[in-house]
Amino acid sequence: MIKKYLTSTWFALTIFLLLQFLVVWDPAPMKVLRYQVFDAYQNFHTYSIPDPQVILIDIDEKTLKELGQFPFKRTVNAELTNRLGSAKTIAWALLFPEEDRLGGDYKFSKSLERYNTVIGSSVGNASNRENVPSTVAIKGDANLYRFSGLISSIEKLDSTSASGVMVVVPEVDTVVRRMPMIIKIGFGVYANFVLQLFAEGETIKAKAKDGDIKIKAGQTVIEPDSNGNLYFKFAKPDAFVRYSAVDVLNGNIDPAVFEGKIVIIGITAAGLTTINSIPTGTVYDHDIYAHAYQSILDGEILVRPGWSERIELTIMLVFGLMLLLLVPRLKTHYTVLLYVIMTALLAGATNFMYVQKNLLLNPAPTIIFTFLLFAHLIYNKFIKEYRLKQQIKKQFGTYISPDMVKKLQKDPSLLKLGGDTKDMTFLFCDIRGFTPVSEQYKTNPQGLTELVNRFLTPMTDVIMLKGGTIDKYMGDCIMAFWNAPLDVKNHRQLAIETALRMQDKLKILNLELANEKKLPINIGIGINSGEVVVGNMGSNQRFDYSVLGDAVNLAARLEGQSKSYGVKLIVGEDSTKDCIDQFNFIPLDTIAVKGKTEPVNIYTVMKTNDDTYRMKNSMTEAIGQYKLHKWKIAQKLFRSIKISHPELAIVSQLYINRCELYSKAPPPKDWDGTFIAITK
Repeated sequence: MIKKYLTSTWFALTIFLLLQFLVVWDPAPMKVLRYQVFDAYQNFHTYSIPDPQVILIDIDEKTLKELGQFPFKRTVNAELTNRLGSAKTIAWALLFPEEDRLGGDYKFSKSLERYNTVIGSSVGNASNRENVPSTVAIKGDANLYRFSGLISSIEKLDSTSASGVMVVVPEVDTVVRRMPMIIKIGFGVYANFVLQLFAEGETIKAKAKDGDIKIKAGQTVIEPDSNGNLYFKFAKPDAFVRYSAVDVLNGNIDPAVFEGKIVIIGITAAGLTTINSIPTGTVYDHDIYAHAYQSILDGEILVRPGWSERIELTIMLVFGLMLLLLVPRLKTHYTVLLYVIMTALLAGATNFMYVQKNLLLNPAPTIIFTFLLFAHLIYNKFIKEYRLKQQIKKQFGTYISPDMVKKLQKDPSLLKLGGDTKDMTFLFCDIRGFTPVSEQYKTNPQGLTELVNRFLTPMTDVIMLKGGTIDKYMGDCIMAFWNAPLDVKNHRQLAIETALRMQDKLKILNLELANEKKLPINIGIGINSGEVVVGNMGSNQRFDYSVLGDAVNLAARLEGQSKSYGVKLIVGEDSTKDCIDQFNFIPLDTIAVKGKTEPVNIYTVMKTNDDTYRMKNSMTEAIGQYKLHKWKIAQKLFRSIKISHPELAIVSQLYINRCELYSKAPPPKDWDGTFIAITK
């Protein structure tokens, strides 16, 4: 009993310290978990705007249909601005970094002078204008977001309006929850687009001290976090009235509706903007500015003070001690009740603080900690190990060799994220001309699935028999590799043997399909070798044993080129090492595949016999003449190959066409025969 209690204590301490470490380190999974909790608060207690002060104007598909291509002449922008009546502030959530080629900037700038206006700027790698003055006067040092360049609107427009940096920064899960109010760009500090809406032409002032920041914009004072970020509440996506820009331009909207309002103009037309996720739905960029402005205006600012993590860790420690002291003394059903009560109290307390104080407290680490401790006290080490082994077998058993499964079961630490550099061989196999094959199964989709399985099963069997590892299936495509995780000395030879054996298996399948009066299946295979990084790739939540490296990409490209050269198999030059005597490598070309500049010699391999030797010699001689710029001789040789070796008819015709072209328009004298592929 004492031993079990000590074991549980050490387990609890370990988990507690680990979670504290994760809270301090704050990796992506912890961030996402915390954000999901905060999103739950917002969705359970939806922010209802009592008096919306923002009106949105959309440059939408309707507007583009009537006005034509975007961007419009800036005289159109001027006309739109002039039709907004007695709006309090007009904000163009757009960037105007270049002058209007049609000369509309003067009218546009004059229209902006009539109002309190804000136009957009953006961050970039470099600034498009020099010496753009800071829009924020700050005292003290703050750990703000930093960017190297500012992309601002042209000076003619910037001089008549306040400029706000349009920054929509999604979190790691791509959801927007907060916004940097002030940003460090170069040597200056600049205000967010939303903050400028409050400034009303006045200088924005900020004060930073001991990690705290206070910002005054006009009559509004806000206190973001130490990085200048501000959490704010989101209403439902349809919380604001919005109009199409063309309706405003055509006078269909009464200008009186804009009186005293903040009008934000942005783009919603498909293809010209992005749709952002927020805790309550999906919106456009200028919607986010509207939500942020209204939240600040109503005082609905969410806060997460620096001491919140200390409170959360304290609660975690107290709850852990309670479980350690009470669970060993309680029956199982009482332990369940205890855990439920503790979880409910924690969730209720944090929810109460959100509703009453707009305070963001995260109960998730404590809930996780108590759950793990609770589970440990119920299940012993033997059960956990057994379930782990079964999980490994279930997850990996159909994708990797049985030897690898046993290795993973023996040492589960191999599933940790990381990778090693290894020399490996890769094979890509894909069905060619899949469309006509699939058309046979228009009325029987299940039949198509069965066909793909009939193809993949024997191919997979061959790969695993030859010691390969299935990396993934991509529809009708297979990716496999050799020499990982188990070392295989002759991995190049095994991969090529696999490719030849796959072709034999395909012949058997095609005979079966012929008897069923079905179209045959044709395949293309690409093989390449080289050094790559191999290991468990992904996140701490989900990962796969896979590879990264240029050699992998080249293998995929070679598979794609097999159709162009009319052969079933293309092998990269590196894969011919150590097995030059085992196979008859028939040269095809020297090629720079799409996306690559370095040329590589490529070959095909067929079952060795007298005819394949003749193929090799004939192709070697013909390609040699081709690289010497002897077009007529090469053309004659390729015509002979086309007749005598039908297997090489397509590649022969390819060279015949090249020779014809180069005889009329010769390449440079220093051309080495490399062909630049333009297709994958």
